Amino acid sequence: MEAGQGQSKVGDTDNETAHWIRRREIQNTERLVRAVIIQAFKDMASHDKHIPPLLSWAQTESFAALCEAAGIGEEVARDALRRLSCYAQPVRREMIKKIIVSIRGGVGLTSSDGSTT
Repeated sequence: MEAGQGQSKVGDTDNETAHWIRRREIQNTERLVRAVIIQAFKDMASHDKHIPPLLSWAQTESFAALCEAAGIGEEVARDALRRLSCYAQPVRREMIKKIIVSIRGGVGLTSSDGSTT
């Protein structure tokens, strides 16, 4: 009998299962972090009082870490928050719909030059 013949593939199955579980954990983390970022955009769209603290938060390390974990370009997300803050609340509410679709789809936000992250 040659080496490997008739032997169980339990080790391979365990590795595949562990890989699948890890991939699911990463996907779930990305979803959770995207939800946090989406909520920030929703808050900004809902009321002017949220603009200063959100723009301040967008300059922090925690914002950068969340963007990285979500697979969203930090500068692009920060720029989107800045641009959104320039509009009146009714306009922000309309704009937020496209931003949320972009974040949920995982395709990234569109930068001012038209590229995506």
